[in-house]
Amino acid sequence: MKYLALALFLFLFVFLFSCRNNEKQTGDNIQKSTIIDSVFIQKAESTEIETVDIPITADVIAKVKPKAQAWLRYYSLDISDFTLSDSSVFYLQNCYTQDIEISPDELKADPFRDLYAFSPDRSKLIDMYYYESYDEKRGTVVFGGEPDQAVWLYDIKAQKAYQVWFTGPSGVCDAVFWINNNSFVLLTNYDNEYSIVIYDSEEENKKIYAVEGNARPDTGSFFYYDGKRKGVKDPIYSENE
Repeated sequence: MKYLALALFLFLFVFLFSCRNNEKQTGDNIQKSTIIDSVFIQKAESTEIETVDIPITADVIAKVKPKAQAWLRYYSLDISDFTLSDSSVFYLQNCYTQDIEISPDELKADPFRDLYAFSPDRSKLIDMYYYESYDEKRGTVVFGGEPDQAVWLYDIKAQKAYQVWFTGPSGVCDAVFWINNNSFVLLTNYDNEYSIVIYDSEEENKKIYAVEGNARPDTGSFFYYDGKRKGVKDPIYSENE
């Protein structure tokens, strides 16, 4: 009986010691985990804070400014005020894509042909008037009144169409032009944040240079102003519409 009581005492002593040791290890693990999490959060927060706008370079200005002069002048913008706000990977094949059939004869007969921006070798074109209409009675392109806007790139050689840009009512692509056969520029305005968006399908990147500016409530967007200058007319609605 005495030995049984002694064995029971030893068993309880070992059991209690083991439980206390496990609690200590668990506490240490929780403390280490908390420290690691804290360090990780601090690093993440410091990464978010360290964002610096990079001024537009002289090389970019030389490529863009000659063809963007009218747009810059319209909104009273100084190209040297633009800063790099975003740089990302750009794969043309990742855009929304459609198969097309465009022959040289069809392109010559296209009433929108004078509104397209052709690449220097004329193997590609960009259409930012995708939602506008053609008035057959008047024989002219007219503004369609669509609040959204889509910009499409047509690869005539590959017979593919790619939607490279889309915006709702708050934004507008005012103008587009090519730097070379693989690189093109969109000049955009989104709630008075003006952007120079440079796409390069060969280097597979997209860079956005942006600046805040003032609106032109008297004449509206450059898209509308420049479209009128190119011959796009306002629609005429009948009384029955």
